[in-house]
Amino acid sequence: MSLSDVPPDQVFWLKDGRTVKNLLELVRELEKIDVDSFLFHVNSEKNDFYNWIKFSIEDGVLAKKLKLVKDK
Repeated sequence: MSLSDVPPDQVFWLKDGRTVKNLLELVRELEKIDVDSFLFHVNSEKNDFYNWIKFSIEDGVLAKKLKLVKDK
């Protein structure tokens, strides 16, 4: 698992405007995120965390594990 920062144009923007640059920051934000914000990013139409990890972090194994997660 890479803890390196993604390039500035690939940071993850949370619903409230905060940004995440690496997996450690994502873990920390997921620990504090409220259910409404989580469901904004993960619902029946999309999974923003999966997409970010797969395409920006480029960790297909972790992305695949998260693809099925639908609740906080």
